[in-house]
Amino acid sequence: MNPLLIAAIVVVFGGSYVYIFMLQKKNKQVAKEYEAPGMIAQSQEFQDELLQRMFNPLAQRFTSQEIDAFTECAYITDLTSKTKSTLLTGLKVIGYSLIGVRATYTQAANAAYLVLIGEDLHYILFQEGELTDFFTMTRSQLQKAKIIDLSAVDKTTRVYSTIGDKVSKKLILDNNGKTTEIIFFDRVSKGTQGIPLSDSTTNIKDILGKCRVMGIRFQDKLKEQYPHLKH
Repeated sequence: MNPLLIAAIVVVFGGSYVYIFMLQKKNKQVAKEYEAPGMIAQSQEFQDELLQRMFNPLAQRFTSQEIDAFTECAYITDLTSKTKSTLLTGLKVIGYSLIGVRATYTQAANAAYLVLIGEDLHYILFQEGELTDFFTMTRSQLQKAKIIDLSAVDKTTRVYSTIGDKVSKKLILDNNGKTTEIIFFDRVSKGTQGIPLSDSTTNIKDILGKCRVMGIRFQDKLKEQYPHLKH
């Protein structure tokens, strides 16, 4: 291969790696800064801003109700029943994400959230930006629920959902003898289109920091309603 071409490839890929590394470093710093008490005290203001703008599709599902808190979660799925095409798409998304290609996330774009409203906790799933799944967990169900750390199996089978800086926990519910498990996170990292958020691609200042506060707010509000679900 032509030495000049090799050098050009090295420069391009090297530059891309450095850019991604620096962006990730900046995003971590922003999120960390927002963990300060003064920032957390502004959680209601941040939530109102986020729900009015980039998370408006989420707010639209609850137009007649006031959202107390929300955070991101992994979409509920039975991995043993996933189709081959879905698995291949997921692997493709992981591969592209590692080299910083953003547009390809639309191939398997999904975003799921837990939304706390009063005593009820709602699970809501968006696929390709469209609401496709929704159900509510009532007080009677949540009083018997528990939150645990992820097992090694969880981390392996849901590697794409749990990858990154976010801390993952698992909510376990007993629904008429059937166990439902929901992996949820200590921050919001994706918009309703299923695309990872980044401060470099949004007009909302320090979006990742505010979305980290959403995870903290969710933890606090859930604990207020259900002290046994502290995490």
